[in-house]
Amino acid sequence: MRIVYSPTFSDYWSLNSYVLFKQFRIVALFAGALLVLFLIFPMLPYTAHQNHDLLERYRASSGLLILPGIIAFIFAATYWGAKKRWAAAQELREEREYIFDDSGISVKTKTANSFTNWEIFTEAVVTKKFIFLSTAQRQFHYFPILAVPDLPRLRELLKEKVARVNVSYTNR
Repeated sequence: MRIVYSPTFSDYWSLNSYVLFKQFRIVALFAGALLVLFLIFPMLPYTAHQNHDLLERYRASSGLLILPGIIAFIFAATYWGAKKRWAAAQELREEREYIFDDSGISVKTKTANSFTNWEIFTEAVVTKKFIFLSTAQRQFHYFPILAVPDLPRLRELLKEKVARVNVSYTNR
């Protein structure tokens, strides 16, 4: 199977946010819970803050925002880092030709050609819009689902050749 794909920054950001959320999902969920707690905590009726106004109660519980603030900073820094890498690295923006066969994946661009055996890939994730293929060294191949000419065939090949396949959504 052959896939030709020209990456966009939006696609590249999708890869970066996927990897970031995968690494920080538990911490991000905990930070979200702390944010919800910060929002509702001052409104709970209890005696310690009965004589204080609502703004004072929020100020008293502002420590709950430390972890959500750190997570927000990490996501913002990742976005700006991805923007900077996208602008600086021409190879990220080059059109790619992926060729899938029983032995592995060949990738050809204007400046590089590579081949990776299936044994190197540890995970394939199929989302609503993208397919992410990763190795144990956290190297990724990614492309939009719409670029795949025969999605059922590719899904079968991935299930047969990749150790872990996660199909979280299929639209075809």
